[in-house]
This record gives sequence, structure tokens and C-alpha cells, in this order.
Amino acid sequence: MYDVAVIGGGISGCMAAIAAARCGASVILIEKYGFLGGTLTACGTGPMMTFHAGDVQVVRGVTNELIERLMNKGFSPGHIFDTTGYTYTVTPFSAEGMKLELEDMMAEAGVELLYHSVVCDVEYENAVINSVEVYGKNGKRCIESRMFVDASGDCDLAFLAGLETNKGREADGKCQPMTMNFKVI
Repeated sequence: MYDVAVIGGGISGCMAAIAAARCGASVILIEKYGFLGGTLTACGTGPMMTFHAGDVQVVRGVTNELIERLMNKGFSPGHIFDTTGYTYTVTPFSAEGMKLELEDMMAEAGVELLYHSVVCDVEYENAVINSVEVYGKNGKRCIESRMFVDASGDCDLAFLAGLETNKGREADGKCQPMTMNFKVI
């Protein structure tokens, strides 16, 4: 039994898992890929935008600690002024460097990582999730936790629990177009 189970190892799930573990919770993070960072590291989405509102940095905490650690290892130049005028600042980063740094931060915080695994069922009672069934390379496994954080990006827990979910814009259900980045090496 865990205190916190985080579904999804993108940037939001990683920050939630690290913060919970640093507060003394026993934490497991369940991730479908074999690495952390979500679309930032899997899809070439970047740079990150924006940690600022005008000249004031408003995003700090564990997320900014990640950026500082990336800067110290040469994996990011940090927050730089956005010359296109689209936003205040952009934060370029090395996707491979971010994967490494996120994993280091998880290990330091004591987060248990479960890679190559997806939630395939939810057990709940009186609107409280008690456990999730996870399918991975080693078959199925039941994860019990006092609290679940759905950082899947797709409302996986709510959907599997049969709760009402929304998709896209309220007016017509249309979604934001996908990012079409790719790398040539």
C-alpha cells in the first residue's frame, strides 16, 4: 500500500511525485514509456513556455529546481527572453538530459518507478479509488494507494472509473492540433 500513486510520468506527474515523496509519502509513479518527461522528452515538444509573467518569474519550486539542475549540467541555457513575442520567456532543454535529471530527482526523493506499464482497470467504492490494475511487461499487478494522482494527460483514471469526462472544446469537442516536431539525427 502506497500513500500516493501517480499515473503518468510527464512533467506534471514527476513534479507531483517528487513533491509528495519529499513530504514523506511513499510514492509510486506508473509510466507507459521507459523514461520520464512525457511529451517534452518523447515527442520533441519544446521549448518550455513560460516561467514568467512579464519580468516576474512566477513558476518556481521543484519545476524551477529541475531547470537549475539542467543548467548546471549543460542541458539547458535556462529561461531566455522570447524574441518572437509569443510569450515572455522560453526554456530550451536537452530531452535526453531531462530524462536523466528527472530520474535522478526521483531516486533522490525515493519515488518507486514502474515503467512500461499502463492502468487498465480501477477499483473504487463510494467515489473513492482504492486500487488500480496495471498491465506491464511482467503481466498484471494491483496497486493499492491512499491517494491517486491522474497525470496521464487523458483522464485515464476518471474514464476507467466511469466518471463523466470532457474532450476538447465545450462548444464542439474539437481538440488542440498535435505538435508536429521531429528530430533528424
